[in-house]
Amino acid sequence: MKASNNPLRILIIDAGWVLVGHITYTKTHMIVNNGNVVRNWGTTRGIGQLALSGPTGDTALDPIPRTLVSRDKVIFDLNVTHKTGWWPTKAKRHDIEPDAPRSAKQIFVVEAGWVLEGEPVENVSNIGVQETIVHNGHVIRTWGTEWGLGEIAMEGPKSGTVLDPLGESIIPSARILFNMDITDACIDKWPQ
Repeated sequence: MKASNNPLRILIIDAGWVLVGHITYTKTHMIVNNGNVVRNWGTTRGIGQLALSGPTGDTALDPIPRTLVSRDKVIFDLNVTHKTGWWPTKAKRHDIEPDAPRSAKQIFVVEAGWVLEGEPVENVSNIGVQETIVHNGHVIRTWGTEWGLGEIAMEGPKSGTVLDPLGESIIPSARILFNMDITDACIDKWPQ
């Protein structure tokens, strides 16, 4: 089943992030396909207006690739009853099977405003803590984009993107708000 057949939902996430897209539910995560970051609601009646009436002329939507959101980081989610106007033409849409393999490189948005990229490996530490080990990683200090993280996840770093090398890092999985695939089309544009 294509992800675009799944329910269209708005996710309100810790740290003020708002995502919209077709949602697949797993025990621990919500997978957002054909999604956007809602950078600016552009409404006069709040977030509910988006779900009930759709985006307005002032709504700013930034396309993102397939994104995995930790369920425990979702404050609440809304059913979208107005289904049109959600896909700006800024980027090619990616309707990926929800259970398709994850990308070899990903962008991680973690607590306290940190954004990292690298090659993830899931792990359980010797004290039983679920963690993600990130190989060949970088802090994305400056995005350098016109339309958010999805732009560099789908097109690669821009001339204004600033990447600070980390080598190998360990992120406690409970600290990850969400992580998005870096698409195959641009994976070679990222440093190794």
